[in-house]
Amino acid sequence: MRNSLVCLLLTVVGCASDYAEAPEMRATEDGSTAALVQINSSPTEAWIFVDGEYAGITPMEQELSFWAATRYVEVVAVPMYPAQARQVKRLRVPPLPHTLFFNMNNPPVMASSE
Repeated sequence: MRNSLVCLLLTVVGCASDYAEAPEMRATEDGSTAALVQINSSPTEAWIFVDGEYAGITPMEQELSFWAATRYVEVVAVPMYPAQARQVKRLRVPPLPHTLFFNMNNPPVMASSE
């Protein structure tokens, strides 16, 4: 009995610490759920678009939101310099991450010709 209680308490404490690390999500006035997400890129800055709308230049904080029917939020990093590739992240929601990172030196994906 005592061992069961200790295991239960450790499980609850473990879950609580995982929950504390999640970004603070909140309900908005329009009924969506939102969280503030840090967006970074390296080695250079990038233009950021969220669901097709311009959001700003990295590094930045951006409020991302979703509805009950939303399947994903799309965040795109567009390079500001030649020889860098456009990067796309589709975030399955919920949850939303604390941070997003784009490596702007990733090579573009080339279509194979057969």
